[in-house]
Amino acid sequence: MPPSGKPVEFAVMDLTRYRDGLMFERWSLADALTLLQQTGALG
Repeated sequence: MPPSGKPVEFAVMDLTRYRDGLMFERWSLADALTLLQQTGALG
């Protein structure tokens, strides 16, 4: 699929877990369905 140049907007959530004052674990979750819908990748 060629680039369209149109902006997209979708939600992203980052969760970070700290242990003893240091970053211990990090998880990220992006709304891929909304991104795919906006880009027309789903048809």
